[in-house]
Amino acid sequence: MNFEYLVSNEIDYARIGHFINNMPSNRGVYIGVGPDQNFSYIAGVQPVISFIVDYRRENLLLHHLFRVLFLLSGSREEYLTMLFSRPFNGEDSSDDRTLGQLIEYIERTAADPKRMERNLSLILPRVIDTTKGLSSDDILIIREMYRDFSQYDLNLRCRLPTVTSGGLPYPTFKDFLLSGDDPAVFGNFLANGSSFEFIKQQQSQNLIVPITGDFSGRKTLSAIKSFCQERELGVACIYISSVEYRLFNEGLFHRYVSNISDLPLNENSLLIRAHYNKPEACHPEQIDGELFTTIVQKTDSFIEHHRSNAYKTYFDVGSVDYLR
Repeated sequence: MNFEYLVSNEIDYARIGHFINNMPSNRGVYIGVGPDQNFSYIAGVQPVISFIVDYRRENLLLHHLFRVLFLLSGSREEYLTMLFSRPFNGEDSSDDRTLGQLIEYIERTAADPKRMERNLSLILPRVIDTTKGLSSDDILIIREMYRDFSQYDLNLRCRLPTVTSGGLPYPTFKDFLLSGDDPAVFGNFLANGSSFEFIKQQQSQNLIVPITGDFSGRKTLSAIKSFCQERELGVACIYISSVEYRLFNEGLFHRYVSNISDLPLNENSLLIRAHYNKPEACHPEQIDGELFTTIVQKTDSFIEHHRSNAYKTYFDVGSVDYLR
């Protein structure tokens, strides 16, 4: 199994928490990309509904796996132990445990292959029952994804090889979790019970919707626009990760901006991006040589700068104007 992008490679997501926390109460629609880093943003934004758009079908299958794990789990601890095929003792469970303490438990407790297979016997039928249009190959991929979480656990990285061409290591899942381990501020959704419960509630009501699509395509964002207009909803937040790097290099950036511009935005709508730090062009806000720097921009500012031809290079996209 090629487990590219089962986990995020962005570990400074908590640094933009004050922008998320200060968003207006009318939160509208969230649009994101990639695996479970979306849940932390969704827990902060608390949108009416969320769409996770990714051109890789594997990402859609991964979110179907996540959804069922939420449905089967009654707490943060049960979710993590089920994700990593560790034993869960409900009598000893406590919502007072920090994310760091939950991680320590995962690290000192060996994965159990029998438990993994037993969990799969619960997960896969639920996936099949609650998801339309899955093939036998899709189910096999979901099975292998779950096995990768069990086999590589907190050492799971977003891809192989484990270092970039520039020599920077891809962070582990443990790095990703611990970078948001502060329940008093915006951080990882697993850092506190209320954030976990919000995501679980959204999942149980089918309000986190994975879509196989492309931000520069002609259908996906247009369909989301129609959905919003029919329900008089605005787009509160767009999390684009590092997708702009690919779109810029493939000559699709203008089409992407046009699609974003066509959405029902307002003066409070935010764009969250993970700026890829190339060795020769690192973002001014880069921390400790990190591979990606998470920054926020108002969508109206982004669109206006594009119209004025301010984005001549990919570096310009992340550095010309962002919220500090």
